[in-house]
Amino acid sequence: MIAPLFRRVVVAHSGPTLDFGLLDYAALLSSLQAPASVQVLAAPIRGALQSLGTAIRRVFAARGVHSVSPRLLAEPDLDEVFSAAKEQEADLLVVKHPRELPDGRAVAARLLRQATCSVCYVPERGADGIGRPLAAIKLEPQGSQLLEFAARLSSAARAEELIAMHTCFRDTLYGGSEADERFRQENVLEMYRFVARANLYGAPATPVVEENTRYETAMLKVARERNADLLLVGASDPPLLARDWGAEQLLWQCQAPLIQAVLHPRKSPSLWKRVFSQPEPAFN
Repeated sequence: MIAPLFRRVVVAHSGPTLDFGLLDYAALLSSLQAPASVQVLAAPIRGALQSLGTAIRRVFAARGVHSVSPRLLAEPDLDEVFSAAKEQEADLLVVKHPRELPDGRAVAARLLRQATCSVCYVPERGADGIGRPLAAIKLEPQGSQLLEFAARLSSAARAEELIAMHTCFRDTLYGGSEADERFRQENVLEMYRFVARANLYGAPATPVVEENTRYETAMLKVARERNADLLLVGASDPPLLARDWGAEQLLWQCQAPLIQAVLHPRKSPSLWKRVFSQPEPAFN
């Protein structure tokens, strides 16, 4: 029995009309393994105040999800969304892709750095299902956790293929073609060993090694070549370092839904601020 992926889901809905693409994708994720609760935060839509809750429930019911609680917010903003996620002890927050919002850059920056749970960013044209998810894997313990998370999701969605991508590059110009080939073979073998050691929950996984100095560029390339319909990355911890790993570039350019997976509860930003503000130690 695979443990539930998301026990409590919060969906942030905004805009003058009902966003069926966002709601349907949130329902799809919720339907993979029935969560304990789903709460949809929505601003009142003109002319549809009374029927809004019914419409939201209907979208989720079509995916077999019935434990949905619509909640109307007078002036929804990220602070209210974060507060609601904290109150619900949510482990997944589903939002519209910031690229489609007027203040998208600011929204993206806050979500990447301040969200304390996993976040799914849904573009206007979300996929009808999950058939070829792509996960960016680092060959380290956090990468193993992300791989197993992606495998659980793939298994629950009965995906056709889980694409596990590792990025590498040579930091020297010396060596020649033989050295280059040996470098690639070593990385491919290490990636295959890494995947073989992971619990894939029966999901069919394809290891991919891409040579590139930036993982986000490699991920976008592999996603296009292999028709990935969902991208998964591990969240930066501490979140203050999110810009360093190319999250904003990846988020802004990807065309498929993207999940920023928080595999462990994040430390609060205030704690990290206190840590980084401590004076440098003196050495003799």
